[in-house]
Amino acid sequence: MATALERASSQRKFAYFGLIALIFTFSMFWRGVIDPPSQQLAAMTIARQAEDLELRELSQGEADLTGAAIRLSLFGSRGLVMSALWWSANEKQKKHEWNELELIVRSITKLQPHFITPWLFQSWNISYNVSVESERLNDMYFYISRGIELLAEGERLNKRSPDLRYWIGFYYQNKFGVSDKVITLRSLFQLSCIPPAERNPQDFWDNEEKREVNLARFRAFCEKNPQLVRRLKESSLNCTTPAEVVDFLAANAKIPSRYDERGMLADITKQFPILPARFSDEEADPTQPLTDSYDPFMAARAWFRYAQEPLPPPTGEPQGVITDYDRKKYKIPRSPATILFRQGPPRAQSYIAERLEKEGWFDALGWKVDSNISERWFPSEDLTIGTGVKWAEDAWSKAFSMWSTHGDANGLRLTEERRLSYELKAKVLLDRFGITLDNPTPELRPDQLADPEVKAAVDAHAKLIAFRQNQQITNYEFFYLQSQAEQQRDTIEARKWIFEANRLRKQLDLVDALKAYQTAFELWKRQLEANPKYHFHHLERIQEEIFRWQMDYLDLLRQQNGPAVRDALFQMQALLGANSLLPGGYAIPMHCWGWSVALQEKDAVSARQSLVPYMFVGPFDGLTPTSRLPWVSETVKQRVRADRGEAKPVNPVLPGEN
Repeated sequence: MATALERASSQRKFAYFGLIALIFTFSMFWRGVIDPPSQQLAAMTIARQAEDLELRELSQGEADLTGAAIRLSLFGSRGLVMSALWWSANEKQKKHEWNELELIVRSITKLQPHFITPWLFQSWNISYNVSVESERLNDMYFYISRGIELLAEGERLNKRSPDLRYWIGFYYQNKFGVSDKVITLRSLFQLSCIPPAERNPQDFWDNEEKREVNLARFRAFCEKNPQLVRRLKESSLNCTTPAEVVDFLAANAKIPSRYDERGMLADITKQFPILPARFSDEEADPTQPLTDSYDPFMAARAWFRYAQEPLPPPTGEPQGVITDYDRKKYKIPRSPATILFRQGPPRAQSYIAERLEKEGWFDALGWKVDSNISERWFPSEDLTIGTGVKWAEDAWSKAFSMWSTHGDANGLRLTEERRLSYELKAKVLLDRFGITLDNPTPELRPDQLADPEVKAAVDAHAKLIAFRQNQQITNYEFFYLQSQAEQQRDTIEARKWIFEANRLRKQLDLVDALKAYQTAFELWKRQLEANPKYHFHHLERIQEEIFRWQMDYLDLLRQQNGPAVRDALFQMQALLGANSLLPGGYAIPMHCWGWSVALQEKDAVSARQSLVPYMFVGPFDGLTPTSRLPWVSETVKQRVRADRGEAKPVNPVLPGEN
């Protein structure tokens, strides 16, 4: 029979086992292994909270089992290993050991998959620092693509990361749009979108040794890829013959592509250019082929749009720093400022329209392949390709729509009535506290904010300050007015005539080039008068552009008509005498012609042959008929002349100045 001590010991053991069972059962409910009996209790479980806070591997993005196993095997030494890998990566970069560098970068991202800084830094490092070390442009293209692919992989492992999505778009826009070597990089981008079977160089040769191209197959390639072909022929790539185009295809046959070894579309995670999963009917479907018109700016626009999804929706009011939002549901990007972040899609659309105009795609008339008679590709026909689409006109129309929507959604377009309403409400702060719009929005005491009028005044003051700051950092008004003016038919026609004039000038067709310039200038004057805000409210950018055109035009005019005018002036000089007076007592102001010193030279014949008069007046040298303002300010004229080496720079930087 058990003693009292033994019975007490047994009771304690049963109590302990019972308590352990109770705690274990409770933990099963608390951890969410077993569903609690009510939804309220279920919402309080660790599993549900982990899901809500996106702490689980699957809730953060795609699961990486290999990376998870490696991280678990390191126990507490992951920080030490990471430091060693970062140091090793820097050393490999210094030694230009690119393959080893990529392996180390992969290891770093395996160990820190949900910390976005390694993804951002290493992808930037590969796309920008490593790529520029490459001498061959297709090698540069390869490393740019590797950097973007690395960033896209990070985005898949960190779903709903606005920063990673945004910077993928930025890489497309920056590296293929505004950096050096964009002509070749854009062409390689388009080659990546073409099925390998359609760009196989061997299929275009009739006789490779004799450099004879099958014109029927080449014609079909041109019709399907008009923008690529035009860029190859008319840009600095200067492919003057079909054989040179085929050589370009051969030199870049092995580049990152959207297609696998079988010639089929690869999985969307293994394509380049890589696009976001289908999220909008307005953007390209990554599971479908892309046309020749798809360019890097369109890829940038898609990623910029995709980056907007994790952000809290705009309120339609001017906003500064966003602090009041559901942190479980939305995310705010680290950089750039939220208002600039939201401006990414319309800015990319403007880039699309500008790129089309720079490359000569204005309207549905397309491109006449053999417009340059001396470099004909198809001797037996006049082939026109890229017809049926209002290229620049449609692109600018879409840009205007996007800028309008963006401005309304983010409080960047305030009507006069709405702005005056804000100012009237904010005046309460001036009357009671002496706070103007030049002061930051005050942080008042709770008892002061209890007054509804004061609270409304603080809110209106904050909106006016945010509106002014947002306008300054985004330059929104210019982009809005630009898209509004550029979408108009006359503006499209004016730019088309400027493009044609430049083409004719390069071909030394001076007479037709002058006529094209004159037609363009008449259209431009009409448009600038019709859109005065676009012209006069943003003077420098627009005025510099039109004055550069005028300078090219005057150079051409002097080249074409200068000698005849020069001879006429010398004949007048001979008839009247250098110092004689005209009837009425007026002297001939020969110094106005820019050659008064030369007239005093002994070798008058040599001077006559070398001098071209500068008296020609440009169409934008006067005042506008309605506003009586100068078409181009003197400051802009001086700056353009300095850039062309025809005048001293405006406000030159002195030694020692920043």
